[in-house]
Amino acid sequence: MSTDTAWRYVNEGIEALAPLAPTLEEALAASGEDRRLLLDGTLVPTWRCAGLATEAKADPLYSGKHHDHGVNVQGLTATSGHLVFLGDARPGSTHDLTAARADGIIEAVTDADVETTADSGYQGAGGTVRTPVKRPKGKGHNGWEKQANSQLAKLRAPVERAFAELKRWRVLNLLRISPNRITAVLHALLGSHTSDLHSREGRSGMLTAHESMTQDTSSSSQVRKALSRSCLNSRRAQRNGDAGMYSPASAQLRGFVDARAGRMFY
Repeated sequence: MSTDTAWRYVNEGIEALAPLAPTLEEALAASGEDRRLLLDGTLVPTWRCAGLATEAKADPLYSGKHHDHGVNVQGLTATSGHLVFLGDARPGSTHDLTAARADGIIEAVTDADVETTADSGYQGAGGTVRTPVKRPKGKGHNGWEKQANSQLAKLRAPVERAFAELKRWRVLNLLRISPNRITAVLHALLGSHTSDLHSREGRSGMLTAHESMTQDTSSSSQVRKALSRSCLNSRRAQRNGDAGMYSPASAQLRGFVDARAGRMFY
């Protein structure tokens, strides 16, 4: 199988899985009876892209907070640790609060009266977003402020686990694709985790976090294995000079996407 064919399978898989990622409205519905969600952002490392330079920012992908190039991605997580929403990929220099507002998260959770716990990077968000007590300039926190911040940090623990689970995908170790396609890739990865939430006829509502996390483990593993085998067979074909080598992994990936997204490639 040629490299072009392998990439075609990958791109078709991304196009089929990305629409399965939960929308912001579905994420708010996943807040449960207690109406609570967790908000956080992460930096997905990328190569430096000189083409994005502007007069205002010579290197917009560079994050001064992380001292690395990448894209800023905002996410909402259920209190059980299940990632329920990912925003658009924005330049790494974008502040977390700015990115969350651009994705409409702050306005949406406030209008829906969903209490959202976040870290100090979202101080000043207002609405229903709860952040740690800000330390007064030149002073330290008193006893109750330390205790309040400690309790808030414990509540935020599941969101760290959710992003850690997302970054188990090795492709997110360092993205080498166009920044314009990163959002689709991230939504496809999230869609692979939540594909069991949708029926063949359309979206059938969200399962509980425990049910979806249990059912999605095997499906995500299938995608990882199929993509890895497809790329491995492509490299073997190049070394052997056989561009038409049959790839069982490619057929497996196409069958998986067809079953999950209800889409036929041929």
